[in-house]
Amino acid sequence: MSKYIIIFLLGLPLIGCKTKESGDVTRMSIKQLEESAANGDGRAMLTLGYSYKFGHNAPQDFAKAAQYFQLAAANGDPDGEFEIGICYGLGQGVKKDRVKALEWCCKAGDKNCVEAQRTVGISYLWGYPEIPTDPGKAFMWLKRAADGGDPPAIGTLGKCYLQGIGTPTNITRAVECFRKAASLEYCQGAVELAKCYVNGIGVEQDPGQAAKWLRMAANGNSAEGEMLFGLLYAVGGPVERDVIEADKWFILAGKHDVQGENYGLRVLSDRGIVLNQEQKREAETRADIFLMTNKIPAKYGISVF
Repeated sequence: MSKYIIIFLLGLPLIGCKTKESGDVTRMSIKQLEESAANGDGRAMLTLGYSYKFGHNAPQDFAKAAQYFQLAAANGDPDGEFEIGICYGLGQGVKKDRVKALEWCCKAGDKNCVEAQRTVGISYLWGYPEIPTDPGKAFMWLKRAADGGDPPAIGTLGKCYLQGIGTPTNITRAVECFRKAASLEYCQGAVELAKCYVNGIGVEQDPGQAAKWLRMAANGNSAEGEMLFGLLYAVGGPVERDVIEADKWFILAGKHDVQGENYGLRVLSDRGIVLNQEQKREAETRADIFLMTNKIPAKYGISVF
């Protein structure tokens, strides 16, 4: 969990900078949209791109999606620029090229597309073989996205302030960012805020507040939130100790991150806790019930290359 980011899932219909489709455009058939796009209708181009990208009202076809996003980008549309950038970054419908991806996302970011600004910031923060890490640029782009109100950027900016990445360390601002991101229901912001309360970083230690924010993150399907919330149940304190409930959250974490359940097993083993078969079945049943009754989609999808 070193990157503290929920990764974008291709199956989620995440729209780019902002939805530009008018009611008239969204009611058109694919054939009508293609005719409009051929006549230079930028919104039709974008709608076709999304339709082919996600398989909405058309067979999923990444090559056609990239074709229409490229047309929209050529018209100077920031949504099209961002989306073709992601196509190049992921190699969807075009040959993978992170340098081109970054160029297109920078163009969209310069037109105030916060998703593009965040994507550029994260690219410079993590770095790739083709894109060296650049803390200063990472901070600059993330701050632009955060100033635009983007919750994941706000949370990631908090990490920059906390660790002094591209900016002097500022614990107060870090906590402010985590709190703001958490208040906007960004799960990783809630996790980071909980860690501050656990360790007394920028706030007084408060296990109750830590439990509150971890509960929110866990209920929002954050693997790290689930792992840490399970840990609280394993050790007790701000919540009543319950090893079955702990294992439930570790099982759920394992469904969202391959290391989640392994982490839980280590936590229990280190404390000499071994669940018997009946307890294990109960934990699995609780996890299944949670999944059936809490179908919460990821609120913020993050596009990375």
